[in-house]
Amino acid sequence: MKKIPNKVKIAASILLFYLLAAAVGPSLANEEAIHNWNNKMYWADNPKLVPPSWINLFGKNLPPTENLAPTKIEGNLYVYEYDFRYSEAPQDIIVYSEFPCDMTINITLPDGREYTLYRGLSRSKIRLGMMFMVMGKIAQDKGLNYTDSDLIFRGGLDPIFMGKDGVEKGTYIIEITSENEPKVRVLGRVYGILGTDSTGRDIWQGFVWGFRETMVMVVTVGFTAVAIGAVLGVLSALYGIAGTVTDALTKLSTILPLVPVMVMMVPITGKVTYGGHLEVPFWSFVLLMGLLLFGKIARNVRALVETELGKEYVESAISLGGSRWWILRHHVSRAVLPYSVYQFSIVMPKVVALVSLLGFFEAIPGFNWGTLLGNMITENQLFSMAWWIVVPIGAALAVFAMAFVLINLSIEDRFLTR
Repeated sequence: MKKIPNKVKIAASILLFYLLAAAVGPSLANEEAIHNWNNKMYWADNPKLVPPSWINLFGKNLPPTENLAPTKIEGNLYVYEYDFRYSEAPQDIIVYSEFPCDMTINITLPDGREYTLYRGLSRSKIRLGMMFMVMGKIAQDKGLNYTDSDLIFRGGLDPIFMGKDGVEKGTYIIEITSENEPKVRVLGRVYGILGTDSTGRDIWQGFVWGFRETMVMVVTVGFTAVAIGAVLGVLSALYGIAGTVTDALTKLSTILPLVPVMVMMVPITGKVTYGGHLEVPFWSFVLLMGLLLFGKIARNVRALVETELGKEYVESAISLGGSRWWILRHHVSRAVLPYSVYQFSIVMPKVVALVSLLGFFEAIPGFNWGTLLGNMITENQLFSMAWWIVVPIGAALAVFAMAFVLINLSIEDRFLTR
């Protein structure tokens, strides 16, 4: 019994893991969140453009996003304690109210100073970080130099949590007088497994939901390109019009610049949906990619076919009256099939790279990892240094492509070096 090469074992393990992840991935996501992916109001209660929570394990000390529970209730008075031990102030604190009523929000700092942040008729959502006049007064009392633009763009809660010597750690007491129990949510500086983007979208939700569609799309494109390339590569070896036409098509596919053609053709085959997002039909994208990728595959297959046609068994078949087409179907095709598997392992890393690149132009169909990459362009996040959006997707695609590289190397070691 022949020993299975380690490269094949590693590749098989990777592909098996991706197969399982693609199967169970969507069940780990919140379908409602995906349906509201482009609804900015749905994500308004998440912190904006913050890294994953686990970065605190590597020396960071950023406040997490959390909901506070009341520690004391006396009639209409609700008391919340926020134990602040972090290196930066949270992005915001939101107070929710079920129905309108008179509401007063006070905060007591660790040094005992007390401020009224809000007094009046409650709203469904009150953002304490947007109480700019009160924040300006707190900054003045502390001797901090904050302008209005600082409070708007740098962080409205900084005057509460910052002092002249840096961050003021301790227990902050929020007292709310209300006829109904309010809910308090702290928008921290970290969130979830993969952080958020500039809209507040949970990147983990998009990552696990897009896993299946990304894998299906990449494999389908690779299979389509190899299938077209193998068939036309065989046909191009024929004499006459059929061989001439197919040979011309393979040459055209080889010389066409793939990315510019895809970026040009996708808007033609797709449509713009509500909200200005491009919707691309799946099979139009797959066929277009297959037609642009098959050229080199077909040329390689033709070279193999011509090599096979020059062998002695083919000459014997011709001398016995076998036509070129009959020989291609019954003899040469047996060599083309395993060679097509080899070509598939070659083209898949290229497909993965192209999907990543086209994702930045929102030029790929459905909801997949390219959708997340495309959002970075459309929402001007490319230079935000949000590595938690790009790195997980890039790493996942790179590992997937590596599996096919290992298969390719194993095939070369076993067959092509003989």
